[in-house]
Amino acid sequence: MRMPKYAVPLSVIGTVAGCTVLLKDYMGGPRYRGNERIAGKTVVITGANTGIGKETAKELARRGGRIILACRDMDKCELVKKEIISETANKSIECRKLDLASLDSVRAFCETINASKYLIKKVTKFS
Repeated sequence: MRMPKYAVPLSVIGTVAGCTVLLKDYMGGPRYRGNERIAGKTVVITGANTGIGKETAKELARRGGRIILACRDMDKCELVKKEIISETANKSIECRKLDLASLDSVRAFCETINASKYLIKKVTKFS
């Protein structure tokens, strides 16, 4: 009995697709479903006016943290701040100017944060 011509390409495609799904599941790990509160903690988020930074800021604001949005464009930052406050009812959101491409901007941001009345702990993970 002879194998059809399309059997080998289909089996290769199936094997690659199956390995991709298994690798994604293995490497991706389980989805995080925690709901810990972070009340009393301060979080600085860079690039918080768009994308993953914005969504991270929203989620941490829902959890009750004090959020500092560090952005280049202060107009966009203020819009995101209003959006986060309206969605989460957390009023502990601040906008601070930070341009990571400018060392002077980074220094000024650090001085502002260090002079802040809130304590920000340095988080270090040792393996």
